[in-house]
Amino acid sequence: MKISVIIPSLNPDDKLVSVVDSLVKKGFEDIIIVNDGSDSAHLWPFEKVGSYSQCTILTHEVNKGKGRGLKTAFEYCLKNRQGYDGVVTVDGDNQHRADDIYNCCEAMVKNDKVVLGVRRFDGEDVPFKSRFGNNMTSMVFKVMCGLNISDTQTGLRATVILIHFVILRVRDSSMKQLCCLNLRSRIFNLWKCQLKRCI
Repeated sequence: MKISVIIPSLNPDDKLVSVVDSLVKKGFEDIIIVNDGSDSAHLWPFEKVGSYSQCTILTHEVNKGKGRGLKTAFEYCLKNRQGYDGVVTVDGDNQHRADDIYNCCEAMVKNDKVVLGVRRFDGEDVPFKSRFGNNMTSMVFKVMCGLNISDTQTGLRATVILIHFVILRVRDSSMKQLCCLNLRSRIFNLWKCQLKRCI
């Protein structure tokens, strides 16, 4: 399967390098990292992974936000990754396991669906703030949009290329909402992949 991994990042540390190393070890061959206006003290992780043959670094000179970072990567993929099966967005803080990322991609390709990597929020080790916030937004999406999404804040999403033509038409600040709202459309079917851990 031909997948582009997208990682938006602002002022990363060694966790970004760990994420990229695990992806490379898992066999991912196209990793696109967006430097969203990081300061000079945090450029070294981009320089390190930028030396990998599997990595492409896209740079914003100033911070534009995660939504714009994702759109920059989507635009790049639409122009330079034709014929790919899709993309998967990943957080750069090492909370997503490479195995989980791969499983989401595999499910997306196999089922031709948008796949969300969902975490469990019922464990005793999950902070109350995280559990409460996610439960509230899940309820809002269910009532207002008719969507049953158990993890509304997940940064792990595997999507087919087609969805990005729609995403690129919206405001940067609406990215997360759009990614979820588009799942209601008949064009974009939803599949959920349970992650092995929640951080």
